[in-house]
Amino acid sequence: MNEDDSQDWSDEDEGWDDEDEDDSQDGVDEMAVVTRQERTPVPLLAELAVHPNYRLRALVAESPTLSPELARQLLSDPDISVRYSAATNPKTPIELLISLADEEEELLRRAVASHANVPDALLRKLTTDNEHTVRGAVARNPRVPEDILLQLASDSYIYGYVREGVGENPRTPVMILCKLASDSETGVRCAVAKNVHTPNTLLEQLALDDEPRVRWSVAENPTVSETILRQLASDAHFTVRIAVARNPKASAVTLSQLLHDYDEAVQWWVARNPAVSEEALLQMLSDLKKPSLSSYSQKEPVLRSICWHPCLTHKVLEELKANAYEVIGLIAKKRLELGLAADRNQHQEAAAGDGMDQHIASLNVYHMLLAWEELIDPATHSQTGHFKHLLDKVSKKAPAFLSARFLGRWMQPPWHERNEKEQRGRELLSALLPYWELLPYWQNILADSSYWELRYWLALKPETSLSVLAKLTRDGHHFVQSAAHYWLRHRAEEG
Repeated sequence: MNEDDSQDWSDEDEGWDDEDEDDSQDGVDEMAVVTRQERTPVPLLAELAVHPNYRLRALVAESPTLSPELARQLLSDPDISVRYSAATNPKTPIELLISLADEEEELLRRAVASHANVPDALLRKLTTDNEHTVRGAVARNPRVPEDILLQLASDSYIYGYVREGVGENPRTPVMILCKLASDSETGVRCAVAKNVHTPNTLLEQLALDDEPRVRWSVAENPTVSETILRQLASDAHFTVRIAVARNPKASAVTLSQLLHDYDEAVQWWVARNPAVSEEALLQMLSDLKKPSLSSYSQKEPVLRSICWHPCLTHKVLEELKANAYEVIGLIAKKRLELGLAADRNQHQEAAAGDGMDQHIASLNVYHMLLAWEELIDPATHSQTGHFKHLLDKVSKKAPAFLSARFLGRWMQPPWHERNEKEQRGRELLSALLPYWELLPYWQNILADSSYWELRYWLALKPETSLSVLAKLTRDGHHFVQSAAHYWLRHRAEEG
């Protein structure tokens, strides 16, 4: 039995303890590891669907492997949040949604209106719903027919919530967007300004809007033209200029226009934009030498943004170091060494290269893991694929050394060292494990991890050996044990 399993779910349990209703949200969040995986055994979901804690039942209702039987059961749950989660799940059968369209609860009708597979007939019915939130959900549904969008574009709700949904919808025809671009409600015009299908002729009109929020929405649009961005770079409102500085479509010329902006936040975003040129970054460093910026606290935000620029070059690095920005320079140098700057993939390959001593390569990957916030965007996991390749490469060549550094730090830390950084490390592992092809060496290490979430992941992975699965069937944590039993039996039936 593992040390973290103080809340064991053994086969001898006589059912759920009523006190579980008061479990902390942290405990429920841990259970999400189980409910959100596509390979979670259906019997385990069925067991959790009757848990006394409504938050956990709601997580089951959101599961990507929700069965029609479980959906029907959870749609009758006494708690409205559980029924709502089941009603929004794409796995919920259409025939169950039909009855929900007549529910008294507005929240459930709204769930039907926003469902990914809702039939047109139900959308038409809900278009005339008395609640503006339900009509708004219809307007935002990516499957809604154009004739319904045309009808909702004239919705009379005073604050424009429904019309705003029409303006946001990527399926809205240009004819309707043109109509909404002159709407009296600011939120509606903002929605049109953000829509990626709004033509630039219409964005030009919205770029002259009296409301800064509308102009900001235009500057945020990823399809806006360079001409409009250059115009908005001179906007009187700083939030609009920040939006221009953040837009990846902004040209080097437009960004140079913002280099000397009096607002520090604008300069900060210019320095982080991938389109900004090396010359512009060097100019920013030169400007920081001016007597008017004698305070380090005035310089520090811009310096850090230059340091974290996605295309940092050696020339900029040398300028950082030459101007006695020691701390910033060291951080920038480390990023270059670890391949977190220009030619990212090439640098990372070099960090784990074939001709390098594998202990050094392991250390490089270990330090990449320490800087994982830069490697993996929490929202998109954009670097997961390539980094996983590097981890595979080094783990096959120097598994013992890397495990001593990597697993020793994040998988078996003493209790008093389980701080925020350890948690981030576990989150990184959770992000990588679905894609990482684990060698037997690593499987055995993970099977002894003190974290049940990692052992659970291991039980779900298709390449986990039968011997490791058999070991996990005797695990001290009920979820790990159940998953291992299920997949061991499944693989035996497959022959």
